[in-house]
Amino acid sequence: MLNNSQKNNIRQITKKANSVTRERRDRLLEESVPFIMGLITDYSAIPGTTRRWLYSWQAANIGSTGTYSFEYAAELWYKGSALNVIEGGNSASFVGPGITYSNIPSGFSVKPVEGYVLLFPGRRTNGAPIWLFSVANAIDGVCA
Repeated sequence: MLNNSQKNNIRQITKKANSVTRERRDRLLEESVPFIMGLITDYSAIPGTTRRWLYSWQAANIGSTGTYSFEYAAELWYKGSALNVIEGGNSASFVGPGITYSNIPSGFSVKPVEGYVLLFPGRRTNGAPIWLFSVANAIDGVCA
């Protein structure tokens, strides 16, 4: 059986271990990449949502020529998944960042984002990393 002194030591060690973990996490977040440029390579509808997609991306660069052309990076290892935060509030009646869905003309629809975006690192509530970007979706179609 543990005496009070031993129990107190265990509590103190646990407290210190938790603070080191928190400190390490904070330090890693401060040292993390502020953003990267990426090329959206694919997207898939998120089940159970309306007009929201999970995007696949690959790192991109601005070329070294005088044309400032955008190009995807040759390093295929730098790729991942991302969410568009503007789509977070999309519903059957609303399209972010402020469109009433019923005002979209017949023959037009909300499209997933394509092309180059700036990606920012984020964390889910469970601590898992997730990349985020914020771009308004295009609305495209044919006039009737």
